Amino acid sequence: MRKLLLLSLIVIAFCFSSTNSLGQDSTIRMVVDGPTADRVVFQRFAVIGWAFDRNAGVGYGSGIDRIEVYEGTQCAGEVIGQGGLTVRRADVLDYFSLDDSYELSGYNITVEVSETGPFTFTVCAYSSVNVGELLQVTRDITLIPAGMLLSVDYLYDDGPIVENAAITGWAIDARAGDSNGPGIEEIRVFLGETCEVDALANTTLSERRPTEIGRLNLDASYLIAGYSLLLDDLPVGEATLTVCAISSVDATVQSETFNLTVYESDTMPLWPLILVIVVTFSLLFVIVISTNRRSGGESIWSRPWVVALYIGLSLIPAIIVMLYIHRYAVNMPFWDEWLQSVSAYLRTLTDEVNLKHLWKLHNEHRTFVPGIYGLAIAQITSVNILALIFLNFILAIMIWTLVYNLYRCTSESEKHYFILLPAAAMLFAMLIWPRWIDSRPIRLLSAIVYFLISLWVIVAGGRNLRTVFIAGIFATLSSLSFFTGNYTWFVVGGAMLFLRYFKIRYYILWIVMAASVLVPYVVEFTNANTITRKATGPDIGQLFEFVLFFIGSPLAQYRLMGSQTEPILLGALGIGTTIILGIYNLYMVHNGFRKSLPWLAIIGWVVLNAATAGYGRISQFGLTAASSVRYMIYGLLFWTALFALISIALFEPKQASSERWKRQLYRFRHVVNVFLVGFMVFLSYWYVNAYQATVQGHHLLDQVVELRATSGCLYDFMNASDSCLDNVLGVPDNLRRIAYRASQDRVSWLEVDSYPLALQYANKSTPEEASIDIDGMVYDALLLRTHKDTASWTIFIPDDVQTTLQTTLILPEGETEDLQYGIIVIAHEDRLQLPLQVSSESILNRLHHHIEADLTPFAGEEITLKLVILKHFHEEIMWLVPTIQYADE
Repeated sequence: MRKLLLLSLIVIAFCFSSTNSLGQDSTIRMVVDGPTADRVVFQRFAVIGWAFDRNAGVGYGSGIDRIEVYEGTQCAGEVIGQGGLTVRRADVLDYFSLDDSYELSGYNITVEVSETGPFTFTVCAYSSVNVGELLQVTRDITLIPAGMLLSVDYLYDDGPIVENAAITGWAIDARAGDSNGPGIEEIRVFLGETCEVDALANTTLSERRPTEIGRLNLDASYLIAGYSLLLDDLPVGEATLTVCAISSVDATVQSETFNLTVYESDTMPLWPLILVIVVTFSLLFVIVISTNRRSGGESIWSRPWVVALYIGLSLIPAIIVMLYIHRYAVNMPFWDEWLQSVSAYLRTLTDEVNLKHLWKLHNEHRTFVPGIYGLAIAQITSVNILALIFLNFILAIMIWTLVYNLYRCTSESEKHYFILLPAAAMLFAMLIWPRWIDSRPIRLLSAIVYFLISLWVIVAGGRNLRTVFIAGIFATLSSLSFFTGNYTWFVVGGAMLFLRYFKIRYYILWIVMAASVLVPYVVEFTNANTITRKATGPDIGQLFEFVLFFIGSPLAQYRLMGSQTEPILLGALGIGTTIILGIYNLYMVHNGFRKSLPWLAIIGWVVLNAATAGYGRISQFGLTAASSVRYMIYGLLFWTALFALISIALFEPKQASSERWKRQLYRFRHVVNVFLVGFMVFLSYWYVNAYQATVQGHHLLDQVVELRATSGCLYDFMNASDSCLDNVLGVPDNLRRIAYRASQDRVSWLEVDSYPLALQYANKSTPEEASIDIDGMVYDALLLRTHKDTASWTIFIPDDVQTTLQTTLILPEGETEDLQYGIIVIAHEDRLQLPLQVSSESILNRLHHHIEADLTPFAGEEITLKLVILKHFHEEIMWLVPTIQYADE
């Protein structure tokens, strides 16, 4: 144990010592967002980024006199572009904790070069504080004449595709010139390597692609550059697809060819069926041999081949999950994965990460330990999300082995191997497949691992202070892994009492250790401006229903069945079975209470987690959406503990008593057998349907990438990647692939379905004050707040398109009569109130105000938006992320 603690301290020391090894001597900081290194761009391109000099001081602006662009590697020679800091970058203020005078820290400089081919340019930022001081960034790019570009999203050579697949992407022909874009007549898809046979499908450009067009420095006429078309009945097997773009300028054809493997969209591979057979018949095998004994009374379980066979069968679910991760996991983070690992890593490059920063990171959920995981892995792998995903798998393996060791401690039977297969079948369930290609569950898995270790130490260790102290160390780690890990102190502490830890000094030590962790958390949580703290909470009936729903969801998979009934019924079945087995084991199993106690403790810990999740999430998301896929891990742990109770009842009953009622109860062991076999058959059926749904829904890599991009890559992520990935501190190239994916030496950017506003987070202790005129009355108001304090945001309104803001206010029913709110536009320092179109509906005891505002009158301008409400409502109201919708006029 001392070696383990020493190793942990070494890892932590490495993570934080490295923060002082990187940095820069200059007081100027500068980032060139684009063009990125080795980028292919037109001869006319935009150099964008940000810069500031912190020595300018509070209230004295960015401290940068000018930005100049030179050809070559030095800040000398002919200037090919120059400008000042004219772009608002509230993200820079937030990231570096600067005052508002630094808001204009961004630059956007147009450069036009006559040559083509490899080209080197240097961006130079000159300080206005220390005259003569400058900082430079050099980039190597490739220049091409204005011409055609074609991009196909998500496809790559030797990749997968389904027979009924959607092909998306974008294309432009810059030769069309300003105001005449996008210059593409049609997109066609062909089977084969040429564009000369009959097309499988064709379409015109119909979707906005503002990200790509903005990076190419093209005007608004090129915005409608995206396409989407559906392919019907591709031939299953190996196939070659060619996507062709036809220019409207001179009918020139640009094409991309891919060698792909085509899968049937509704066909399930053979291995899930094999798994069904394995799970069902191996459990039948266990039950049969458990009643057969060799001569001399020795159990068949003592035969090595039986033990080896059973362990081998138990490994199959874990192997399948590992192969699944290897095939489908993508190095593409969700927004909170970004905050958990990438953000901390980037701060190490600017000497701004420390223990205090990690302690405050996501304090609402208390993810300090996963933050250290993420930081260490980011340092080692240059921020590869796949490493975090495989760490999830390793933590699941640890949970599996801990369940086995805990069962050995609580079982007198030599059949302790029995628990391996049902535990593996549950913990490595394919039903909740998104969990295995998502690094976010690392916090839940970490909390479970340390909770189980703490419980195992108390159960297996000697009754002394050292045992209590070691258990307290792991309870601390559980508490700092996820906020629900705080329950470890109460559950394990209660187990100590029932396991005869009777000396008062044990509990004094336990209470002191618990208080040292829980008191700071409660203080910080109480003072934090978080959604969970503000949650009003559901009533008792809703909370009880959610707990049942939470427990049953992993087996029913309500997202597929489309009903809340199945998970609630299964949750009730699980709770009822737990109570019955607890009573049965108490009376009919030798030392039944001691053997059942750890598993009842696990079930109690899961129920407490379910209640906490319900309290914080029901009021925000409703009953169905509140049970996130990653939270189902707790439900799987519940059913694993229930299987342990079943096996104790099955294999360790007392001999039949002379008392009639006990003899009748003893006969129920056969009912337990029948229940177990029936449940295994149900579990097998569950596996078939789960994987079938997986195959039909998101079978291939391109669809998984699309899922992650559209559900997670909002501006909070995209802005950070644009701002920080290509700076002078030498961030590895691998980070750039987080914001966009390289394919065949070109870049395909990922964007969400509705292009999000550039939301900027101020992280202020109090909301920004504003004033609003409603029906001729001027009110003092505060900005509407989300899970972070929200400041204003800035957006450029394009010409020639109708632009609409959409957002939603969510608030409790019955408290809205006096609600008054509005959207303020700041343009050219004028403050205007937007006319709003509002529709309302009631959803799960919450009132939703759907708001639209027309931004078209501000076409061609960069405006600042503020969504404001009255003071006395700011604690009650939530809002959804605003989006901007575009339509041709």
